[in-house]
Amino acid sequence: MTVDLDGRVLCFDGAILRDLDFSLLSKLRKGGLFVVRSPGGEARTTTWLSDFLRERLATVIVYDYCLSACASYLLVASSETYVIGDTIVAWHHTTWPLCPVLRDAIDGGPRRLEQDACSDAAPVYGPAMFALKELEETFFASRLLRFPYEDPPESIPVRRVLKSMFESTGTYPNVLWTWNPRYSSAAFKTKITYEAYPSSQAELDALVARYGLGTYVIYDP
Repeated sequence: MTVDLDGRVLCFDGAILRDLDFSLLSKLRKGGLFVVRSPGGEARTTTWLSDFLRERLATVIVYDYCLSACASYLLVASSETYVIGDTIVAWHHTTWPLCPVLRDAIDGGPRRLEQDACSDAAPVYGPAMFALKELEETFFASRLLRFPYEDPPESIPVRRVLKSMFESTGTYPNVLWTWNPRYSSAAFKTKITYEAYPSSQAELDALVARYGLGTYVIYDP
């Protein structure tokens, strides 16, 4: 994490973990820029960081990639976010050792492939999942234009791909996916501006290779 001398721009590059030194955040002026590239991280820390940015009236600038918790929380941290061209914003479910489940979607479309505590999981996983849901509900309550909302977001085309991948292997697919910006503008109070959203799966694949992400990202048309 670095900040310029007058405190107008703070840059963060890396995973968002609870043991990081966030002392430089105090130097960011109100109305400053928070520039971020991140593969994601710990949900509670990321929501705390997002709330701080909202209090500072910061504008979030995303470049190269913003994945997992970064996409879920930092993208809508404050009132305005800019996504630089050639940037991947992508979501996935938790990577805990959980079991895949198909659940009805609130929009009445195809069922969502999600993960939940397995029947033989350690007792800690049930309460941990409940705590995560509570955290999400509190975070999104003040940031949504419409309710209810399901995180991570999945468009109907993405849902169909995830379901097909699951049915062909019997295991939860280790992938991420994008969410077309036309959906986020109707869901969130945050004004999210994409300089350029990838135009195809091939363009997205090329960006994944460029940044060495080492995973497959499903393109949401």
